[in-house]
Amino acid sequence: MKAEDYNEQVSIEYAVVGYHQHLLTQFEREVLTAFYRRGKAEAYGKPDLGQTYGYAPDQRIDAIVARGSVEFRRNVTERVMREDGDKVILNRCPQCRRIVRTPRAKQCCWCYADWH
Repeated sequence: MKAEDYNEQVSIEYAVVGYHQHLLTQFEREVLTAFYRRGKAEAYGKPDLGQTYGYAPDQRIDAIVARGSVEFRRNVTERVMREDGDKVILNRCPQCRRIVRTPRAKQCCWCYADWH
């Protein structure tokens, strides 16, 4: 990864949605699951794949999915950081202070520092 590609907000969203799903509401987790299932169905060219794996149509979920994952991730991250920000682990590189890939990472993908 190139250092100029780093985006703090995107890194925070990645950490919240990827590693702190326990802080999401049940409905937010259902929407996230819908994004994953629909993405997989589209990738395989099988739009009915979602129903095969237990996806039940829901107008509220459909409306959020229609607006896109970028908006959903931003809204969820804003809510989680506002309500439970003290519970979010943002693992930062001790050298460049950027957020690294996972909460337990010990090597920076930006400046390549290693703190094993």
